[in-house]
Amino acid sequence: MSTPTWLDRLAAPQPDPGGGAAAGALLGVAAALASMVAGYSTDWPTGPRSIAALRRHTEETRARAADLVEADGAASARFAAAFRLPETSPAQRRDRDAAIVAASIAAALTAVELGRAGLDLLPDLAALATHGNPMVISDLGVAASTLAAALRASVLMIEVDLACAARAGDSNGAGLPLRAAITTLDAAATRAEAMSDRIRARVRAAPERMTSVALARA
Repeated sequence: MSTPTWLDRLAAPQPDPGGGAAAGALLGVAAALASMVAGYSTDWPTGPRSIAALRRHTEETRARAADLVEADGAASARFAAAFRLPETSPAQRRDRDAAIVAASIAAALTAVELGRAGLDLLPDLAALATHGNPMVISDLGVAASTLAAALRASVLMIEVDLACAARAGDSNGAGLPLRAAITTLDAAATRAEAMSDRIRARVRAAPERMTSVALARA
């Protein structure tokens, strides 16, 4: 599917794709940019592990992000279907509430998985920021900013989904174990934002040496 077509679908008033799918796309963009920077960083004598291993991991994360976009679509469809269930009798209301709880927890789990995949990408970005090719550091900065947005979005989706489950009567506390992820992923987003800020400072200090302009002239 082309990017304009996917964006047309995202703009339409329908559950799939939605905000979670957009967050997955952001994660994929961050991973793809990290992979590109790794591809420019072949001379890597002091890196924490081989550049080939790092690039394989960024490619795996990009593939995982694509899977999560699809998973969010399925979760969103289930979520929307639960809210469309009839509620004219007490039994129907109980069934509808149970379906909403189950769909909300499933959607929250998808958001948690997305956040964890983003968390796993952070060390790759940190290694590239320290040891990677400085001439594409601005692209890495975009990756860090995009990853931060994906992580913040995953946190928001978890909070919304768990709130929906609670409103529908999550009497068994199925969402409680997922709340621990919120603090972890919020902290990861803060780290990604700080990394982007540090990269911006480096680019401002030496713009001709650390941007794609220098790469084009090399």
